[in-house]
Amino acid sequence: MENASSVSRPCRPLFPNGSPKAKRDSGSPSPASRAGRDACDDTRNPASAMDSSPSVALVRGEAPSPRPCVTVPRPPSKKYVESLQARIRHLEAQVVALGSQPASGDLAAETTEDHDPQDDSAGDDDDDGGGPLSDLTGLVGRLNVTEDGQLHYFGSQSSYNLVHEQPRDSATDPREPSLKMQRQGLLAAAQLGKMVTVPDELQAHLLELYWRWQNPWNYVIHKSAFLRSYRGEDDGTYCSPLLLCSIFAIAARYSDRPELRSVPDDPSTAGDAFGEHAKILLLYESEAPTITTVQAACLLALRIMSDGKEALGWLYSGNATRMAHNLGLHLDCSKWATAGLLTEEEAEARKVTWWGCYVVDKLFSTGLGRPSSTPKSTISCPKPSIDSNEEYTPWLPTSDTLGSEKSLGVHSHISSTACHVSETFTIACESMDIIYAANSKLSTREIEDVVSKTDVQLRTHYRELPSYLRLPASPKVPMLPHVCLFHIQYHAHLILLHRPLVHKRKRRSVSVNTPTDDGSIDGDGYDNQHMATCRHSAAEISRLLRIYKQQYTLRRIPIAAVHLCFSAVVIHLIDARPSNPNRQQAIRHLQTCVDALRDLRTAWCAWSDRALRAARLLAREWYQCEDVSLLQHWGGLSGVEGSISGPTANAAAAAAAATGVTVGIPNTNDQQQQNQHQSYQQGGTADADRMMGQGQTTDGDGQGDPLAFLFDVATPDQYTDSLVKEWLAESGYDVLNTVVE
Repeated sequence: MENASSVSRPCRPLFPNGSPKAKRDSGSPSPASRAGRDACDDTRNPASAMDSSPSVALVRGEAPSPRPCVTVPRPPSKKYVESLQARIRHLEAQVVALGSQPASGDLAAETTEDHDPQDDSAGDDDDDGGGPLSDLTGLVGRLNVTEDGQLHYFGSQSSYNLVHEQPRDSATDPREPSLKMQRQGLLAAAQLGKMVTVPDELQAHLLELYWRWQNPWNYVIHKSAFLRSYRGEDDGTYCSPLLLCSIFAIAARYSDRPELRSVPDDPSTAGDAFGEHAKILLLYESEAPTITTVQAACLLALRIMSDGKEALGWLYSGNATRMAHNLGLHLDCSKWATAGLLTEEEAEARKVTWWGCYVVDKLFSTGLGRPSSTPKSTISCPKPSIDSNEEYTPWLPTSDTLGSEKSLGVHSHISSTACHVSETFTIACESMDIIYAANSKLSTREIEDVVSKTDVQLRTHYRELPSYLRLPASPKVPMLPHVCLFHIQYHAHLILLHRPLVHKRKRRSVSVNTPTDDGSIDGDGYDNQHMATCRHSAAEISRLLRIYKQQYTLRRIPIAAVHLCFSAVVIHLIDARPSNPNRQQAIRHLQTCVDALRDLRTAWCAWSDRALRAARLLAREWYQCEDVSLLQHWGGLSGVEGSISGPTANAAAAAAAATGVTVGIPNTNDQQQQNQHQSYQQGGTADADRMMGQGQTTDGDGQGDPLAFLFDVATPDQYTDSLVKEWLAESGYDVLNTVVE
């Protein structure tokens, strides 16, 4: 890259003398904001209540007016009741099938639940006076300080947990091993010509982008501790050259400034120089890792995914979790804090880092369809504290954001969002690890038992969200971007949870036709409860993406949105088949998701491109269409009952063309779906053309293809397609042997 050192502005190395230079605070927390946090759980959306809230009054220097704290109980949602009913029906069926006898798995679960946990804590209690036998029979390891001055975790199987080593008083800096590796890394980067220098103004710009868009979603860095080290107000424990380079590497993806790119006209090269610099530093720091090493590895893993290098991203994600386990971040360190061996801020930074690393691991696990390395059974670390500066600091969009001014001053709620994000991942992924296991021996009934139980847990947790994390009643009310993404993530969990059962037997309920959420009718032969759940969540993802785009644009949405969007695309593709009576609605939602993936290509480049190409491959394979012209014939058969493929499809397509059958895409405004559909039937296609961006593709007969947008930029690339097919197979999509009917 013509790196940042070529910029005409004065610049300096990241750490010219080995320690950060004091500089102005880039978005530091406001004490007044914390002092003015809500005294109760406001039932209104924070954005709409901003002007009258006590916190804003304090920030403006006004005396807050008291207001009553009223808690209005919410009735359970229809989906929540249906989830409970499904769970009850399944349990009743189990009782009948098993002759009222509990299954062996249930007995094992009960045995586990009845297990007395007192023995588990024996190995972690230094003062119980139990003697050697108590230590030997302990099941839990302990944290010890090793030669590098860092806390390390040793499990009881290793027997190193028996050594009770306390921190040693020494004139030598306990951080010296880590600092030594940092110096070696910087020297190696300089020798390889990978050292990057950044002007102060550019550093402030990148940090602002990171605090606004990345950290609130992947809450992996404790901002207060980082800024103090960054400004040189302490020994620099929480800000290293590696971490700073990693922050700049991923934050550059949110910026449009050409000086951050290796090729000024190519957004896909933004932050490449920082990434190359960070890779070298990580190679050295891995020998003596600290908390900042774990944080940097998490950010690099996400950044590298934007280049489509999932193998390297997966490796760095694994490095982060391994180093986190090595440092014992997954354990409760409250005893060390109580004993004065850790400050409260150090303990909080450990919690933030662990749960941020945990979420990154789960994102990779679900995004790549691979086993996670952070099982719930190994974790005792509490969630980050809600009562913190990060929670109550106002969230302010950057100056060039299209967000409404009403969103200014809203509490960021970073800590609480992070807690609920990690909790939903725990609920969903623990079950998905069982369902999607390669050696799973579960029957369909057992899978449905796991799914129904987890579904109730997810919906119960979702229903009990505090008011400031709920969706506002109107899409016009500003919503925090990371809160919106949390709701998208929740619906993606439901899709992945229920998807293995969408092929399950067709159920006949009270009536042959079952009304959907929007009042339309699905034929019983086409639908089942699990498919209905997937369809509803996929539609919600499309709706939330539209809201996010209207309020903030998708230019700065985190990379996690790529896989969330793709999860919805798969469901919409299934519903886009001609035999679906609601095909037009599915195509509208599919259009929204495809447009979103196109928007995401600016920041997340190759990863978003891969999702788009995967969608096209699925469309071709499932509908047996080798090119867009065949897909156009499928579009002309939307009114034909049943599924048609192969030569029959071509013959029927010709007949449909002769009779003048046409299909298209209605406008996407959900408020006027019926009117739009009628207007389109009358020939109004202007809105559809505007939505598709490049206009509607037509065949030789002038017949519109509603799915043509999937192929507008598809170029033959057998090598890339083969890689995408391998990725799809790992993620659970068999594109070679599956045809949608």
